Amino acid sequence: MNISFCAYDSPNQIGGPNTVLRRLLPALRGPGCDPRALLLHTGGPLPGATALALGRQGVPTTRLAQPRSTEALLRVLLRDLDDHAATIFAPDYVAPAYYATRWLRPAGVLTIGTIHGDDGFYDALIDAFVAGPPAYRLDGLVCVSHFVEQQVRAKLAGRATDTQIGCVTSGTPLPRESAQPPSSDLRLIYVGRLAETHKRSLDVARAICRAVRALPGTSGAIYGDGPSRRMVQSLLATEGAGLPVRLAGSVDNEQIQAELLRSHALVLLSDSEGLPMAVMEAMACGVVPICLSSPTGALELVQHEVTGLLVDDREQAFVAAVRRLHEEPGLWLRLSRAARARVAAQYTPEHSANQWRAFAAELRERAGPRRPIEIPAHFDLPPVRPGLAHLDARALPPHQAMLRRVRQALGALRRRMRGG
Repeated sequence: MNISFCAYDSPNQIGGPNTVLRRLLPALRGPGCDPRALLLHTGGPLPGATALALGRQGVPTTRLAQPRSTEALLRVLLRDLDDHAATIFAPDYVAPAYYATRWLRPAGVLTIGTIHGDDGFYDALIDAFVAGPPAYRLDGLVCVSHFVEQQVRAKLAGRATDTQIGCVTSGTPLPRESAQPPSSDLRLIYVGRLAETHKRSLDVARAICRAVRALPGTSGAIYGDGPSRRMVQSLLATEGAGLPVRLAGSVDNEQIQAELLRSHALVLLSDSEGLPMAVMEAMACGVVPICLSSPTGALELVQHEVTGLLVDDREQAFVAAVRRLHEEPGLWLRLSRAARARVAAQYTPEHSANQWRAFAAELRERAGPRRPIEIPAHFDLPPVRPGLAHLDARALPPHQAMLRRVRQALGALRRRMRGG
């Protein structure tokens, strides 16, 4: 199986989906399975973080400049997949690339999508490429957790589709070392995107400050970046003034383990998660997770008082959980050991790779013979779906493109005349 995975990349591209690929692709390599990455690069001449990480592990990568339109992207992708004799294409979270299914299936190339979470973006992917027009339906769809798989199947209830649904859980490497029990200082850590939608970053920062204020000998660090960074920074400067809580910024995935190993409790109080990499990485390091008890993918990892602590709110219940880790002898060590064992047993990159291979092999049995990919002169695509519009930039019709060029030329002329 020649598998081509597609992803966005830049010098700072260190989010969850890219982290999954950086670990999955090296583990997939083996007899009969050759993975590679097609990376749509943004961010100028500097190499992308995903390309560098995969290159160090010997995984072939192809860097593609970000095309201006979905049609241009499809042309570049189809040519590349044909040149590399791909038998499976995995567009992951690159929404416009999913349209390639229409031209790949007649050529005997399977398309396998990925659902990383439960939100409007992934709902739109399901509507368009699982329950949408038959020509664009995926051959397979993998979900990163059983929780996400259940959500997807519920959304598809009563709707026609021939896409095969499966679950491939994410994985994380197990470090040789493990976090050490707290002595005089219990260190809290948050790792993830700083955003209000789903992540509730301001509430997380406020919760950490509340716990640190209430429990002397407790400190906190917030790692990540995103649209809420300045608001979190402002909150720490006001509500967190004088407290040992810091905004530590972004750290590459290859370095975050070192920060986790110096910590004791991972804070994740999101409204929704597919299968949170931060929790998985923390548990692999023996760091005890504290999560909300509301149904999310985190509950597949965190069993209350077995592999972590679940709380009912971000206020007093959260503070009480931190207090327990601080004051109850033996609790932290028991949870730490069980959390690490849980990841070692079920959530390694090798475990993920085995699931992916088995799912792909089952699909290959129903695929047609491999043929050259026929690339059309013109892509007649379905209308843009609102949930994907921020990524699906269509080419303008010729007359509109000409009109835009004329306007741009006139604007440049007027600027020169004013300057003169």
